[in-house]
Amino acid sequence: MIALLSEPELKLEGSNWTLLLWVCEPFDDAYSFRELFATITAALETKRDVDLTLPPEEPGEDFVDGTLRWGSTAYEVYFERSLGYVQFSSPSESSTRELLDALAQDFVWPRGTDSNSA
Repeated sequence: MIALLSEPELKLEGSNWTLLLWVCEPFDDAYSFRELFATITAALETKRDVDLTLPPEEPGEDFVDGTLRWGSTAYEVYFERSLGYVQFSSPSESSTRELLDALAQDFVWPRGTDSNSA
């Protein structure tokens, strides 16, 4: 399960397609982006090889860039603690949609009075 604050967003930003995930409240020092990435990579590796490259972890890290390789596709990864989001970007709309589809069954977010399951 990957808990989100809202529905995942897929959008075109410049020449890249971005999957945007709002995952925590801004400046939430208790939230672990590294644990989130471990959950995401575990879900993805059931479908094909996955490799995540991030810089060494630092206390209170913010504005962090990395790379996610899933099969033959590479995605730029970025997370920002000060706003509480993670994004995955690729020039390929179909690759970014494929990433969203692969993770969709694991996402949960508040939906008013309805069930929180995806």
